[in-house]
Amino acid sequence: MRIGFIGAGVMAEAIISGIIKSKTLPATDIMASDISNDRLNQLSNTYGINVATNNKDLIGFASIIFVAVKPQDVETVGQGVAQEISVGQTIVSIAAGVKLSQLRDVFRTQCVIRVMPNTPAQIQSGMSVWLCGEEVPEAHKDLVTKVLEGIGKQYLVHEEKYIDMATGLSASGPAYVFMIIDALVDAGVLLGMTREMSKMLAVQMVKGTAELIDSSDTHIKELSDRVVSPGGTTAAGLLELESAGVPHAIMKAVEAAYAKALELGK
Repeated sequence: MRIGFIGAGVMAEAIISGIIKSKTLPATDIMASDISNDRLNQLSNTYGINVATNNKDLIGFASIIFVAVKPQDVETVGQGVAQEISVGQTIVSIAAGVKLSQLRDVFRTQCVIRVMPNTPAQIQSGMSVWLCGEEVPEAHKDLVTKVLEGIGKQYLVHEEKYIDMATGLSASGPAYVFMIIDALVDAGVLLGMTREMSKMLAVQMVKGTAELIDSSDTHIKELSDRVVSPGGTTAAGLLELESAGVPHAIMKAVEAAYAKALELGK
């Protein structure tokens, strides 16, 4: 089987890189199309993949077609290639908010998959939540599973509502974490550290904390309690965060991103 990417942006490149590094498919079985010749040349030179300036050429090449364009461009792309799609091909969309029913209508096929990846996929540490239409061939489903595992972890859901929820949490979440880490680095500088030192401390602390949570069956709250000594420094810091409404603000951020994903799908 061969895979094509309509759209050659950052996320498409992350998936292409993951496919090649994990040896899921050779570069010769991958093709990307894009409106930017410079971008296509960059991907061709970096990964050795095939490229095309015409989406119809890509449809003729691949059995699984990733649609890696902005949500507002999905309909235009679909209208341009729908007549070229045949039985035995599967459409995989990574566009936020675009539902399976919309993909079926636009691309005129029942074989559709919806994936919500996130930016750490660029370093094969991503989190992809996905939904697979019942009509998708098992062999295509298996290959998409391998592709997503090549860029991190994958979680298959069976109800579409969870894709939009994941958009608010794991897909948008890296931006929330960037903001938190940036604030921690600034705080270290405020205390008198160099920015280099503060960044190292903040990044490793977040990385180590995440790995600790992932490797433990202990509830996150209990792990937190182990850090907090009565009347100690951590308790004082947590009081400030609670007083400022930080936990509530993070929950509201996830909720707002989820609401936007629903809006995009209308």
